[in-house]
Amino acid sequence: MQLKTTRTAGGGTLHYIEPLDRKDVLLFFGRDNFNKSRQFMESLIAAMHRENYTVLWYEDMATATARLLEDEFERWLPRLEKAWRGRTGFMLRMARKLLKALLLLKHPAHWSYFVHDQDAIAARCRQLRRFIRRLGNDRNVFILAHSAGGRISSLIEDEPAIRKLVCFGYPFRRPGEARDEKRVRHLATLAKPCMIVQGSRDEYGGREIAQQYRLSPQISVSFVDADHGYENLSEADWGAIIASLRNFIESGARARQ
Repeated sequence: MQLKTTRTAGGGTLHYIEPLDRKDVLLFFGRDNFNKSRQFMESLIAAMHRENYTVLWYEDMATATARLLEDEFERWLPRLEKAWRGRTGFMLRMARKLLKALLLLKHPAHWSYFVHDQDAIAARCRQLRRFIRRLGNDRNVFILAHSAGGRISSLIEDEPAIRKLVCFGYPFRRPGEARDEKRVRHLATLAKPCMIVQGSRDEYGGREIAQQYRLSPQISVSFVDADHGYENLSEADWGAIIASLRNFIESGARARQ
């Protein structure tokens, strides 16, 4: 599988596999920390591509910048480790941040990455809306999201092109923190079909979510033996997930051309 990449309006990045002229597309949207979802998302994209779906992977400005800096940082890492051998973990973390800041100077279009946004969720919602609208309202968009990507996707479900949502590891709460109504309030009134696939050991909400949260009748919840990163899924669980996705996406409307 070879993903092609292009910049989008607003500074985001689109990874895709041709052809792009199909009306029905699967749009993948992950968490802002792409390193914590990269392996899972890439595996899921490859699996759905093998099922003959058109797949798009959109990364908003913050996520695309994080990926850019991480890729460039990895090229400098051997020099950093050699120069700072024997230093403490704190000093290495500070050196890492400083190096990334210096690397960012080469990319003026991404300088807003270090400007704190008072409402990062709202900013990501706006960017995802703009991207989906550029795809066109004549498209049938099925969003497959992970973690915060699921929260953002569910907040913009009123976009006409969005047909259904799939959320892996919905972040019901921050680990170790109390319930946050901003994360879950809208789930009670979600209007479009949504499937949540949650890890039974997910630190953002495991099997207890079925009793703790009020969910719209449009939302179905299933559990797999996984944590928030969906690492080390069994072959049987992978097969069940792909079959469930295919059935959910195609129920009521054909999602292939």
